[in-house]
Amino acid sequence: MNKYNKQIEIFTPYIKNNISDCVYLKQVNIEYEKKIVKLLSQKDLANGWRQVLPFPKSTLKIIERNSKLINRKIKYYIVQKINLSQLPEYLWNKLEINNLNENYKYKSVIDKVVKYNIIETPVDKEIIELKNILSSNSNNFTRIIELLQILEDNNINGWIIIRAKSKFGDNIQVL
Repeated sequence: MNKYNKQIEIFTPYIKNNISDCVYLKQVNIEYEKKIVKLLSQKDLANGWRQVLPFPKSTLKIIERNSKLINRKIKYYIVQKINLSQLPEYLWNKLEINNLNENYKYKSVIDKVVKYNIIETPVDKEIIELKNILSSNSNNFTRIIELLQILEDNNINGWIIIRAKSKFGDNIQVL
């Protein structure tokens, strides 16, 4: 992934055959073609867009354990390190606290080919509170302004902040 242009390289499957009319399952040759795809911006995520990506490319690895052969499927993910405010809205229901690994507070969230590692920030509680206020459609205007000020003071940006500012329009230009 090119971290400056927010592009990812994915392998898309396609069927390559020499037979023109009828294709039987045994005659199908699946090959992969490398494509460059731009990720959605935080502004697009704030507007409710969702990116559809293919499942990750996988290979089969044979491992021997206790004199038994075990087939293990290995998936190749594109890893992104983000803060909580940049996690797409439709993946928030997959968010879980990580009790095993001390490097990350939250477990990795997987969206087909992209694996999101969420970096802990000192204002995670405020991000969660802002997300809950926005999803409940309550008009707690003063609390939203307070939360936005706290998040901007900590240099947090993401789709949640963009949506909160656009929801209340010109009233939040004070920030």
